[in-house]
Amino acid sequence: VVVNGELFCTIAAKDKTDAVRGKMNSAREDWKTIMSNLHNRESSLQNLIAQMKDFEASAEPLQECFNATELAVQESSTRLHDLT
Repeated sequence: VVVNGELFCTIAAKDKTDAVRGKMNSAREDWKTIMSNLHNRESSLQNLIAQMKDFEASAEPLQECFNATELAVQESSTRLHDLT
């Protein structure tokens, strides 16, 4: 867009050139804003991935405890059922 705008400005009348340059500057600023927003979102997502990895690591021992408790309850239930 900018390259084509510059080419246009070399052959267009002054009033048209000013309008095109204004739109080019606006497009350039919009592009910078979009890229900045994308960078911020990427950083946020990378932080979220790190948090999820930390959460999974901290939840693993708890999951092992739950699994052991579930197994103990099942075994107890089986023994109780055998008594009846």
